[in-house]
Amino acid sequence: MPGLKDVIPSREMVLEMPTEKLAGILLSIVGPHRQRSEGMFLPHIVGQISSGQGFNHFGYVVGNDRAVEGATAEAWQWLERAGLVLPAAPPNGANGFRVLSRDGEKIAINASDRAQAYAISRAAYRARSNSFRR
Repeated sequence: MPGLKDVIPSREMVLEMPTEKLAGILLSIVGPHRQRSEGMFLPHIVGQISSGQGFNHFGYVVGNDRAVEGATAEAWQWLERAGLVLPAAPPNGANGFRVLSRDGEKIAINASDRAQAYAISRAAYRARSNSFRR
């Protein structure tokens, strides 16, 4: 599975990146993290790598990296507000599992590169925001 560090090589780049751009990148790498049967995934582990010692991390520093965890949490929240990621059906959603919405699925499938995922997710968010203003 691709780790976030495979896509964004430096911690500083992650922390300086706009939330919506990081959201597009996470959307583009979520595929291998999804369970085959129902497409569920746990957002907080997408992009992390296994340490081989029973815990996962993003690979930028040894142990927990609260700043990167916070940036990715903001990006997942952005995707939820955009309607691209939804809670999984009960009881799994209450336990933190998420699924891609129909629009999120289309973006993830059609995103041939991360820049495209960013642009499409940003356009979807704008479209949804405009629909609420009417």
